[in-house]
This record gives sequence, structure tokens and C-alpha cells, in this order.
Amino acid sequence: DPGRIIVDVACSEGLYARELSGTVGVTVIAIDHSVAFLKRLHDRAGALPIVAVRALAQHLPLAAGVVDGVVMGGSLNEIGDETGAVAEMARITKTGGTVFSMSLVRAATKSGRFAQALARLGGVRFPKLQETLDLFTRAGFDLKAPRNDGVVLRVTGRRK
Repeated sequence: DPGRIIVDVACSEGLYARELSGTVGVTVIAIDHSVAFLKRLHDRAGALPIVAVRALAQHLPLAAGVVDGVVMGGSLNEIGDETGAVAEMARITKTGGTVFSMSLVRAATKSGRFAQALARLGGVRFPKLQETLDLFTRAGFDLKAPRNDGVVLRVTGRRK
């Protein structure tokens, strides 16, 4: 809806931010700690109305309860303090606001766990499915039909 504010947390090159910015009247704020990613976002976004901000996902520079929705695509596994990031997402989201996150969870197969063990060497974390769901519910989100496809988890919910 026009007048809404959506934040793409740990946006990387702003895939979600660029898609959401096409919605007429919506303000999109794209946040990442990497100057290089924010530059790529700027280059790819062209004239799209996106506000790019450099900050950590665990320290979002927005007041409490001011945004209508937050999205995070894939970065939850890479940022270290997942609990802090999800708590910040909840803090800035209005009551009734929306959260969407896509992240990876622990593999069920031996070969999948082996591949994930290699990725963990680079700092990527693969929590159990329930651990990720609990992270969002403890932060104050009421989850609506989480979807798990193998190692890919999509979480959608509302801020309580």
C-alpha cells in the first residue's frame, strides 16, 4: 500500500529492495554493512527510489515500531549474531507489520551435512529448522505457514 515503509535487512545487492521499490508509493530502505554491496545496489537500482544505509543488521538505525515490513534474503546464515538481527527486525517493525526471511537450515542427508560442514569453515551457520523458527517467535513474530524445501526455509509472519 502507498505510504508503507519496507526495510531490506542485510540487503547485499538489493534484490528484494529493487523488486519492492517498484510498488508505487512504498518507501524502501536497503541496509547492509558492506560499502561494496551498497555501491552495487546503487549501480543496479538506477533511478529506483531506494534509500541505501550502511549499518549492521544487529544495530538498525531506525526508531522502534516505525516500519511496516522487513525482509531478509539469505543473509541470516552469514551475519553471526542471528538472535540480535531478528530482535532488531522485530524492534523496528510496527505491531501487525510483516516479516519475510529466506534462510538455510541444517541438511537432513549425509552429503548435505558434509557440504554444509565445508561452508561452516567460512563462517556460514546452518541451524536446525526449529531453532530458526524459535528465533522469530521469541522475537515477537507470529509465523504464518513457514515453508521448508530441503535446506531452504521461508518464514513469513506478523509482528505481535
